[in-house]
Amino acid sequence: MSWSAQASYDRGSFATLLALVFDDDFQGLNIVGVGDTLVVLDDGEEICASFPYTEAEQFRANPLLLSTIPDRNSALLDALPTAYWRLDRNPKARIYCMTDALGAWLLANSQERLPVLRSLSSRDEFVDMVETARATGDMRRDDSTLLVLGWE
Repeated sequence: MSWSAQASYDRGSFATLLALVFDDDFQGLNIVGVGDTLVVLDDGEEICASFPYTEAEQFRANPLLLSTIPDRNSALLDALPTAYWRLDRNPKARIYCMTDALGAWLLANSQERLPVLRSLSSRDEFVDMVETARATGDMRRDDSTLLVLGWE
């Protein structure tokens, strides 16, 4: 291995984690979040909750990340960031799971941008929305992933 490859290997790789576990009756949601991914609960009118961040500025901090080097995860694993949300089975409610660029974009202006997410109905529409937001400078160029969960 070259010295630079060895240095990279020794440093390790890092990743985020967002895990959702629904109660058996789907009345509640347990969330584990490590890093700078975001989960948002939308009741059809507004954002009811977001985790682990509530403000776009929080994405500017260096997040704690999971490492491929197990010894570096001990403090993180001892106190995993968690949340529990009660769900009311609102047929308009949606849960949005997203990566950091999209999360920061949404939280920076949720009143205007949440309806944009609600209106998406295809991958192509999502790609167009991301490319437009990047072109206008509203979203930083980074990976952009969105998962939408709903009751209908």
